[in-house]
Amino acid sequence: GSAAGGCCPEGCCEFVNRASQCSSLACELPACNSCLGGTLPGSTHALTDRLPEPGRTAATKWLELVKATVLNSVASPAPEKVDGHVWPEGDSPALSMVGQRRLDHFHALLDDVLLRRVPGDVAECGCWKGGVAAVASAVLLAAGELKRAADPNTPSGAAPFDASTGVLDVDAAAAGGGSVGRVVWLLDSFRGLPELDLASYPADLAHVLEAKHANDQVLGDNSARAVKEALERVGVFDPQGTRLVEGFFNESLPAALRRGELGRLAVLRLDGDLYASTIEALHYLYPSLSLGGHVIVDDFTDWAGCRQAVADFRLVHGLGGDKKVKGFASATEPLQVVWHDVLKGEQVRGVWWTKTRHLDYAPLEAGGLKPEGYAAAAKTLRRLQSAGLA
Repeated sequence: GSAAGGCCPEGCCEFVNRASQCSSLACELPACNSCLGGTLPGSTHALTDRLPEPGRTAATKWLELVKATVLNSVASPAPEKVDGHVWPEGDSPALSMVGQRRLDHFHALLDDVLLRRVPGDVAECGCWKGGVAAVASAVLLAAGELKRAADPNTPSGAAPFDASTGVLDVDAAAAGGGSVGRVVWLLDSFRGLPELDLASYPADLAHVLEAKHANDQVLGDNSARAVKEALERVGVFDPQGTRLVEGFFNESLPAALRRGELGRLAVLRLDGDLYASTIEALHYLYPSLSLGGHVIVDDFTDWAGCRQAVADFRLVHGLGGDKKVKGFASATEPLQVVWHDVLKGEQVRGVWWTKTRHLDYAPLEAGGLKPEGYAAAAKTLRRLQSAGLA
């Protein structure tokens, strides 16, 4: 694990001036990669083992094809795409950079909430070109649970698969019209990362140079219209079941809640890179997550700011706080790891946990805790813990 007062020897994936950028945060940074993997349960393999064997049915064949399509691994297979080593740039038609293993893990968590009938929609905060959301829509569509616009030609109770032919009927997959079913929410600025606010979120210091590169080279070359068209090409877009919410999270999330959207979620996936984006998504949307629902944080070991936001949120709300793992252990809601990097050896890339109890706070309450207040609140709690007072 991390040495006291020093950076984790495993480091993270910050690409520029890694040591100098995280040294000022060293006393706050949680352990990462193999240090973290050695202290937390590695349950990802057990989850993905539940997935149907590829090619067993028409449904699984189609879902595997959707995954391959968003990764562009049909036309351009490469071992790096298993774990997302490649960062699609330029004219690459890939719709996601998360890799096969994280897509499989996401699929397994979706299947889990469907099997247990956990109520709610699927929200992805930071969807880039929509690849992961396309997989979510496909999984719900195949299960007959994607909310869809009413089709007068679709009889009530129609099955998504013809048992005699094994053919997927996407028009019958969510029979019952737009009044029932789950929604896949795609929340993104669709123009890259927001301007860094280091006064409010100093943990985003490590992103200063990389944020500009990300916006210039990859994230900024996007639009809500392009994502919608991509979902249409994959064959999973529906105006009722796939909703795009454009804007930076500090504005778009509270506005969506005030409109009565995002009121109940079964899966919340975060891929916003920054401390600011991560803490805003957790603060505003965690109360909407149903008991038994899952949170997935894609960038956990990629960015110190993202990792710190998870630590601060969990500590402030009593979801973690075990000093041995620096805020990432809990008897009731343990942090689980998403294994990654088969080419370099097993490492932790993302994390997830399951919600087991409600939190007593209203994210829009006047005078209540705001996203920019978590860092200070968590720092105070850590000092109290060190003094044996909490």
